[in-house]
Amino acid sequence: MKATCAPIFNFMSDSFLAVSLPRNLVIHSLRLGIFLRVLQVVTVVTAALYSVYSEILFEHHDVKEWGVGVKAVQAVATGVQAGPECEHPELYAYNGDAMLSHTPTSCKVLPTEEINYMHGSNLFVPTFVDEETVWDKCGANVKDSCKKHSSEAVYTEANGHCACTLNEQFLVQNADEQRIRFVYGY
Repeated sequence: MKATCAPIFNFMSDSFLAVSLPRNLVIHSLRLGIFLRVLQVVTVVTAALYSVYSEILFEHHDVKEWGVGVKAVQAVATGVQAGPECEHPELYAYNGDAMLSHTPTSCKVLPTEEINYMHGSNLFVPTFVDEETVWDKCGANVKDSCKKHSSEAVYTEANGHCACTLNEQFLVQNADEQRIRFVYGY
């Protein structure tokens, strides 16, 4: 029995009860080997218990951004160039749903502050605008001023209330040519 267990005992004592140093120096010391393995086991158990106790492996960390912003970068003005969608905006009309229908009649360049904006953590880049502009004013020349502003404007008077309403639907000119710079940091 001793003869069959000797290789196993030698392997165990060489693996667990001996310290190997460079240049193949082996120190055969039962106490030193046991001390090394006990230190290793204590270190691993301590790290595991600390991780479980502090729940560091299960903790969700939210990364908070700072200095996040989106800025429209104005390209050098070389003249207004309308894309192919502005040549025939009627091709983009949709009347399939009573609640959602649109018939763009032209293309317009949006003011810089309306080119895009952040809504919470979402970036919105408009490509189509359905705009209603209402002027509330009564007077002798208001009706004429309303029609002069736009031939599509509608002037209404009812119960002493006057309004000039203009509904416009248009494509944003060169929306796909916008340059947007993302600034972020953590």
